[in-house]
Amino acid sequence: MRVWRPRSTGFRVLGAAMVSFGLVVGARVAVAQAPAADVDEGRERARQGAGGPAWKLPALRERLDNGLRVVMSVDHGAPTVAVVVTYGAGAADEPLGRGGVARLVEGLMAEGSPALSAGGRGRLVAARGGRTSTLRSPDLTAHGVELPSGELGFALWLEAERMRAIEVDENALARERRTALAEVLAPGGFGGRGGRDGEEALASALDALVFQGHWPYAHGRQGTAEALGRVEVGWAKEQLALYGPERAVLSVVGDFEPAKAMDLVRRYFGAIAARGNAAGELPPRKEALAAQEGPRRGGLHGRGVGTPGVVFGWATPSAQHADGLVLEVTAAVLGGGEGSRLHRLLVVERGVALEVRADVARRRGPGLFSLRVRLSGKAKPGDVEKLVEGEIASLAARGPSEVELTRARAWAAGSRLVGMQSSGARAMRLGEAEQLLGDAALLEGEPARLQAVRGDEVQRVTREHLGASRRSGLEVRSVAGEEGP
Repeated sequence: MRVWRPRSTGFRVLGAAMVSFGLVVGARVAVAQAPAADVDEGRERARQGAGGPAWKLPALRERLDNGLRVVMSVDHGAPTVAVVVTYGAGAADEPLGRGGVARLVEGLMAEGSPALSAGGRGRLVAARGGRTSTLRSPDLTAHGVELPSGELGFALWLEAERMRAIEVDENALARERRTALAEVLAPGGFGGRGGRDGEEALASALDALVFQGHWPYAHGRQGTAEALGRVEVGWAKEQLALYGPERAVLSVVGDFEPAKAMDLVRRYFGAIAARGNAAGELPPRKEALAAQEGPRRGGLHGRGVGTPGVVFGWATPSAQHADGLVLEVTAAVLGGGEGSRLHRLLVVERGVALEVRADVARRRGPGLFSLRVRLSGKAKPGDVEKLVEGEIASLAARGPSEVELTRARAWAAGSRLVGMQSSGARAMRLGEAEQLLGDAALLEGEPARLQAVRGDEVQRVTREHLGASRRSGLEVRSVAGEEGP
């Protein structure tokens, strides 16, 4: 799951896909790795697509000498241009025992370079009729702007300044620490008084449960109050060194001319020195997960957590695995909209839930399949868990019907297309695809590939990846005396 924050319109958590996997002494589970054959198969099928909507997303790819990868997608249909820089670094790259340092560095980067006063970046963009955006996930950090097309040069300069000139000192670190502590202390849950920070806390709690013992994803993106208080300037500078051009992808989408854009890219980014090895792409994470021998249960309890609910999570293969898009259709079968199985069962037939939503988070390491259920009235989490388990077991045994498969494929593909209407959204997705899949051009074929998923594939991935013994469940509720809103 990832976080996308259009600064002019607020903060949005896309998917609850941050779950944790547990540590059990014994055999290692293969889900953490993507075998080469599976990766190759997934890439080839994504390139070919099959059936489904005709959709064009041209992706021109370049690389500067300092390692910066550039992805350009021209669309003269709207007079806008988006520039996004996606860094292959996040909380999953924090050294053991330094949780929270990535959150502080990401916050400092969001403010821009010392050449701009506090909040100056946002004001400059707004004055030109644009908006800014930020994405944070365990693996990636992205910053970008969307502006009228004549402002391409300004947009590139702004992002180059961020990459080149961010500084860390005691004052800046203390200022950002105060902001981060407010997020950490917010009530976690389905919105509630914690708002967006509560969603972050919920995602971190789920990660901790699903990825137990797996440091990159289990320790949480926000850090704890104690950990944030320990962060030193030296640690922050070491973390900041990961945000150089050799670990970054620059995406340019919208109304522009590629040759002129590349001239500007070389002018503003070409002289920024690499901070490490500029020769290659980020490799998949190699840390193995310990085998999970049975279902796990945890809780997130406190005042102001919002509507009570339960969240289930399963560790899944990495982003490059061939099963990734099949899992997205499976999520649509189970919890994609009002026609999904679990919405009909839990909301319509039994009345035990207000909302059901399934999501798939793609990551460099093991991904996450999550299922959120907002409970209604006095519904009992244990009863809901049994209903969910029964429906998943039924899907694994018999697969989806042709009618629900058709609906789920349309839902998954349509959601993908609707979510990329703006230049800024496409720039974010292209940068993410270049980082996680190794080739942004693969994004163009994904809607068609989603439409081509077969029922037997859904049945197989349900059986292999969503079994009861690999499920983690998190109960979310307010403490006595304060029910949610």
